[in-house]
Amino acid sequence: MLRTVVQKTRDFLKRISRHSRSQAYWKKATTTFLAPPEYYDRQEAIMRESLFPRLPDGGAVLDIGCGNGRFTLLFAERARSVLGIDISPSLVAEATKIAAERNRANVEYKTIDLLKEEIHGVFDVVSCLGVTSCIANEDLFRKTVRRLQTLARPDGYVVTKESLSLANDDVHESNGYVATYRNIDRYLKEFEGVGLRLDHEIELANFSGKTNRFFVFRKSP
Repeated sequence: MLRTVVQKTRDFLKRISRHSRSQAYWKKATTTFLAPPEYYDRQEAIMRESLFPRLPDGGAVLDIGCGNGRFTLLFAERARSVLGIDISPSLVAEATKIAAERNRANVEYKTIDLLKEEIHGVFDVVSCLGVTSCIANEDLFRKTVRRLQTLARPDGYVVTKESLSLANDDVHESNGYVATYRNIDRYLKEFEGVGLRLDHEIELANFSGKTNRFFVFRKSP
């Protein structure tokens, strides 16, 4: 029994350490574009052609993990107002500069940690693209899912995009970058468990037993 307790403690500390490394990596990040350019071009096309027709126009949007704002600005073309947040000050500064150059007055960017700082109000659409795979700690992952639910207005939408495992959970780590590929069924159950119903999904790519998809969830009225 003692050996089991020791092993569980080691596993817990390892997960905490891994998550800390992931957070440190993204706080210092100057780019979020780690895949080939064609992937992001495809993402933009799918958002315009398949995702946006399923979402309301003219509302308030929260974009979590906005990076340099490339995809935040797509939401801004259709929304009344958009708040983009990220934990990287460098990326927020770049996003703010680009929005000003394009005269996007309905977009605001802030350096905010979703789990540590307050975000006031609720939103018609809460976007969280490629973020939860960077959360290596399971308790914080579940807390993030609950936070997404509370930030969406009743009958509102939560949109995620993640790389997930079709089998067991898998973790990839390289030079400080940490990706946790959760089992897709377990991932979806976490959202269902907080009252977010899966409305639609769109696959962008698949690789080595993994799938990369958009998920559109609807909050109960």
